Amino acid sequence: MRFSFGFGILLLSLSTGCDDGSGPARPDAGSDAAVAVDAGDSDGGSPPDGGGACGALAVTEVLSGLSDPILVTAPDGDDRLFIVEIGGRIQIARGGSVTGTFLDLSGSVVLRGDHGLNGLAFHPSDGRVFVSYATGATTLRIASFTLGDADTVDPTSEQTILEVDYPEAAHTGGHLAFGPDGYLYIGIGDGEARSGMALAQDLTSLNGKILRIDVDGAAPYAIPGDNPFTGTATMRDEIYAYGFRLPYRFTFDGTDLIVGEVGNDRFEEVDLVTSGGNYGWPVVEGNMHCNSPASGCDLSSEPPIHEFPHSGGHCAMMGGHVYRGSALPSCYAGRYFYADYCSGQVTSFRVEGGAAVDVQDGPSAPGMVVSWGRGGDGELYLLGMDGSVYQLTAAP
Repeated sequence: MRFSFGFGILLLSLSTGCDDGSGPARPDAGSDAAVAVDAGDSDGGSPPDGGGACGALAVTEVLSGLSDPILVTAPDGDDRLFIVEIGGRIQIARGGSVTGTFLDLSGSVVLRGDHGLNGLAFHPSDGRVFVSYATGATTLRIASFTLGDADTVDPTSEQTILEVDYPEAAHTGGHLAFGPDGYLYIGIGDGEARSGMALAQDLTSLNGKILRIDVDGAAPYAIPGDNPFTGTATMRDEIYAYGFRLPYRFTFDGTDLIVGEVGNDRFEEVDLVTSGGNYGWPVVEGNMHCNSPASGCDLSSEPPIHEFPHSGGHCAMMGGHVYRGSALPSCYAGRYFYADYCSGQVTSFRVEGGAAVDVQDGPSAPGMVVSWGRGGDGELYLLGMDGSVYQLTAAP
């Protein structure tokens, strides 16, 4: 699967998946429209609790009229939603309405392919705000800002942390999150659509990696002492794990690092990532399917915990989060939710013993899903191609 954001639309170039490249038609949805599917409707499987008590879920619109939203996030315990628009703005929403602009980088962001304003993370203790955005056709900047007041960032406070160059304006990544260890984790795509450089396997390159840096230990950052390749002259100290095509969205659940990785032409995958792990790209795709070479490839990398093929209208992994909110029945707690970009199908599973178990299909969004987000209360949100934000709710 190849996709790129830009100029108000998301473009797909697929060899399989959505038949016409545009995805399914979106039914009209009002401000409180919801689409619900019984929790046990997955290929004859049982509901998540094994007995049907969980009931059905719904995808309920809570905000509309946004300009290419690609991320929703908030600090723990915060009642606001921070909505990242790829063109450069971060909007604040409360109670179903946008109440102001938190940060506007539209004058600095370069929109090309899936380059734009791509990531947002809040420092867990000192109030700094971290973003990733494109400063050129093939350059991604990680930067920090300080607050002007509670609802705005001081635009003059920018400090560049790191810049990453790409061979092409493709497979950017740029997702940011602080781990339970207090370090900043950064998802970097391989930046390759056609170049064939296999940068994801090159430990002298930051491309195709999950990075881990200490933004408190030095300026602009220090290297955590237990990073797996620290002190090796031929390897980048920042690398935590490698072998990724596009680690578009990742999430922490306790100490588990779960990465939803956008695949190529055949398979999508979810990885349970550990320090120093090699997740195979471009040698393998999905669950150890040879990609380059097409047969007889090296199968020594870490397999994903879950995959799905490009069939039945499915085309791209939109990785999500583990549910830890309180609005859904308690039997949904601990389930990792993701969606397919083309079909809008929501799927969930539990991670037990390092494996995905009890995989279940849930509701479908009323259109194409471009990303997920999590609020400060642990509730989960989907972002639609239509500029809307949808919440995962119990069906009415």
